[in-house]
Amino acid sequence: MLDQTFQNWPLSGWVIVNNGGACQWRSGLDELEAEQNYTGGSGGYADADSDDCGEGTWMDTELRTPPLNFTGVTEPWIEFKSDMMFYESDVWDVDLSLDGGSTWTNLLHRAYREYRGPETVSLQLPGAAGVTDVIVRFHYTGDYDYWWQIDDVIIRG
Repeated sequence: MLDQTFQNWPLSGWVIVNNGGACQWRSGLDELEAEQNYTGGSGGYADADSDDCGEGTWMDTELRTPPLNFTGVTEPWIEFKSDMMFYESDVWDVDLSLDGGSTWTNLLHRAYREYRGPETVSLQLPGAAGVTDVIVRFHYTGDYDYWWQIDDVIIRG
């Protein structure tokens, strides 16, 4: 249904939301400090890097998949590669919407410690079977506190 390797930006159909702050999700290929892909993937990756926003700044950003149609799908799931470098205030969530982004259910919440890559995260998408307007979002907040990198997002059923 979806395979995203983040090699080409802008991302077709994906939506980046800036909920306030100096920065938002961007291509890891455009890194200001040329950090490497720590997710275990190769080449491009998606990067939310509050450290690059600058001292005294805040970052609250979402990266949303295109709407997905799970008609005829019985057991949808998502898998992605990840690396989270933590300092003090980083928080990241993976959320699921079954109504095109009007409401969200949290699938995974991580905060206040490092989850260094390479890491592969696999999650079921509960309630998404048969639904026609499913969106998954990657939501990051941080206050000049390093990054969250994701790569190789696969969504299947």
